[in-house]
Amino acid sequence: MSLKKRIRRVFQEIDGKRIPGLNAFGDGEWAYFLALPGVDPRAQFQTLVSDVTKRRAKSGAISEAGSRVTLPDGRTFHGVYYRGDVRGWRADLRESCQKQGIVLAHFRFRRFVINGEAPRRLKELKIEVIGGRENLGPR
Repeated sequence: MSLKKRIRRVFQEIDGKRIPGLNAFGDGEWAYFLALPGVDPRAQFQTLVSDVTKRRAKSGAISEAGSRVTLPDGRTFHGVYYRGDVRGWRADLRESCQKQGIVLAHFRFRRFVINGEAPRRLKELKIEVIGGRENLGPR
């Protein structure tokens, strides 16, 4: 499959919006973490990635996905994308979020699923693609 076709699959457009994480893509996966009020999301991302007791991810990298999802109640979730050792990165991110009391979410079947809450429809969300910044691999 050409890169152009793969990118189209990843960023499926719905009402003119490109939504990272809506479709599966290659060897990667998206997740969204709840942004803490008053904390820079980049700093929060760095903390989430580094606050792991024992690194499980053996290959690949994790990076900001360059997107954010805002709920009607004002809560904002920032996207991350990880590739390579997807299971390892998923476990690392979950551990770090649990330690810090941060809620994780993801897209599933065209719904935004927040751990412990009812899934949200796309039309309820404000979705922004803002450009990724950080890219970190296993150390």
